[in-house]
Amino acid sequence: MSHPWANDKMPGGNSFQDITHILTLASQAIGLGEIVARSTFTLNDAMNAIEIMDPRMDSGVILPQSSLNSGGEAHMTFDPLTPLLPVEVCWVIDRSMAGEMGWHGGSTLSQTVYTLLYVHHLNRFQPDKMLPTGDITRPVELISVVLRSAVVGLLKTCDLVWRELIKGHVYDGEDFHSDKFDVSLCEGFQVAKVVELLDDGLRWLSAQTANEWYEALKYRLELRKCLLLAISQSPDIFGTQEALVYQAHRLLQMIVKSTPPPPPFNSPAGSAFDPTITRRLVSVAPLKAIELISQEDAWKALQGMLDGMIEAYGMRDCESPLKFMSALEARSRNLGSSAPMRNAFVRSMNSTILSYKHPRWILGLVYSEITFIPHEYMSSLARTASHFLLQSGHLVHQPALISDSLTDIENRIKELLVFLASALNQNRSRARRTFAKMLFAWHKLDEDVQGLVGLLQQPPGTSQVAVNITSRLPLAILHIRLSIVIELMFSGFELDLYTPSEFAFTYWYLSSILGTQVKAISALLSLCGSSEMEETSMAYLESRQSLVTALRLLSLTRLSMLIRKAKKEELFPKLDPDRQRMNIERRFDWILPGEGESTDLSDVAKPDWVAYEIEMIRLKRREDEEAVSKDMVWLSQGRSLLLGLKENSMADESMELCSDIHKQFINRLIETSNFYLTICQKEKDAMETHTAIIGEDETHQESRGSFAFSTHVWFPWVD
Repeated sequence: MSHPWANDKMPGGNSFQDITHILTLASQAIGLGEIVARSTFTLNDAMNAIEIMDPRMDSGVILPQSSLNSGGEAHMTFDPLTPLLPVEVCWVIDRSMAGEMGWHGGSTLSQTVYTLLYVHHLNRFQPDKMLPTGDITRPVELISVVLRSAVVGLLKTCDLVWRELIKGHVYDGEDFHSDKFDVSLCEGFQVAKVVELLDDGLRWLSAQTANEWYEALKYRLELRKCLLLAISQSPDIFGTQEALVYQAHRLLQMIVKSTPPPPPFNSPAGSAFDPTITRRLVSVAPLKAIELISQEDAWKALQGMLDGMIEAYGMRDCESPLKFMSALEARSRNLGSSAPMRNAFVRSMNSTILSYKHPRWILGLVYSEITFIPHEYMSSLARTASHFLLQSGHLVHQPALISDSLTDIENRIKELLVFLASALNQNRSRARRTFAKMLFAWHKLDEDVQGLVGLLQQPPGTSQVAVNITSRLPLAILHIRLSIVIELMFSGFELDLYTPSEFAFTYWYLSSILGTQVKAISALLSLCGSSEMEETSMAYLESRQSLVTALRLLSLTRLSMLIRKAKKEELFPKLDPDRQRMNIERRFDWILPGEGESTDLSDVAKPDWVAYEIEMIRLKRREDEEAVSKDMVWLSQGRSLLLGLKENSMADESMELCSDIHKQFINRLIETSNFYLTICQKEKDAMETHTAIIGEDETHQESRGSFAFSTHVWFPWVD
């Protein structure tokens, strides 16, 4: 007797019965995201079910209803040969720009540029492969000539940007994503060929009957041409880049005025973008589908990129290291939407430009512009000191030791300044880590410079002028080092790293460092001469002194206000002093020298824990009336200094390359001073009239309404 399934060819043998129809029926009762499993089923079982990198992984899943709108209408299936109206082509090009700016913003190519499906079908809609449609409103050339040239231009621009980004000045995975997902960025196209395609599109548009959207398309192709040509030229070469970028600026202003409306849902243009394309591209792991940024944000991002490129060309032409570094410092800060950081491409351009500068150029920041010490003068003093020590028996076999030490120190200054400039071109989080890593090298340099200056001043008969000039060098090194510490501390507020319970130490430490910085600058000013050639150095130091003093006064005020607030609320945790110190040391461990980083020089940047605890006790014991009055004096003094900086901004030539952003920075500090003055005045009025102090939240809202601004990110309000 034969088995009933003897003739079946079942996988695994003839003893199995096909129950696929039963499983299919049962699966209909399972909802999306649900599974049926035994009680012992674990995550490990799930991960072992499919081998990593197996093509069966569900990165290509298409969720139900993903192709329907809210009314249940289906998107049209994408066909690159489908004719489009001029307004639809315009919309597609604009949204592709949003994708490009999204990539510049840190998303992957697969989530942004590659969501434009025309990117994957370039060979299908070539001019010789498309037949006339007979529809004069949808000429085939809009796709095969105009749109195709725009897409090729987009990809080639991304290719050129990609080449700049991978030079190593910015970080893959942090600032940008370099993965191309096995999709071509038209690497094989020469720039001249792409420009020729864009010119073909422009000629075809110019030959058509005047039409609003044809004109709009011409603006977009011209913009792409300007971007492509500007980016294709090396930033170190003096060429036509600036003129091209300025032309792109003008075109962008006209394009913003002619933004097309979104197409209806059943328009073929709507199917030109597919955010789920990420699931069908070659990738290490499936990526989440995201929406492209809004068109308004795309235009703002492009505007910022163009502004950054113009700034970069200005830095390329800049002969002053002080102006160069001041511009980098001003732009490195993440101060909110009013002054956003430049994108990774612009920051990489800045680093590329720096790499083309002469190796000793940046040394002029210390010698020529902060201290105004002629290099030849220092070399002459080194030779004199060497001969003196040789004659006195201190140097027997190495008469050139001091000259060699001077050369070594100059090389270290140059290397650290280049390192600092590179850090200022990084994203703020990495810049902060880099600042912390370089602090000990600056401290060791400070120690060695002081030792060298002592030797240079040792020979008898050394004039007081020589002593004054050489004494500027260690002060300049200290000034730069303290500036790094200050940027590092304030960057914590930009990155929202501090908790309110840490604000008190942060502002106390900042006031201490800022006070030391004021003393260093004052000492430098006292040693500077009055010759005409030193006026630029003195103007920089004087403006820096005013700014640092104002920041110190604001820091002292915020510390005082926090202590008063802590008397009424549980702002600070109730921890014993040892525990508090351990927490602070852990948070600010970069302040303390690491293993093997000790030096003989006392570090003025090292916090005095005893002084901090004594100051906290003193502030807590103060009467509120005394504290409020003192705060108002500090705020008024700080505001006066800031107003002076605003009025005399033209006198400080060091801010020439970043005058606009510096003015915004100063204005925000002035507004913040006004805001806290209002808070203090209300507290004082309430104390004098013996009435209840208005709720701080209400005070905050009322003050914001009066001044219509938010506080500076470095001095946030604590609710």
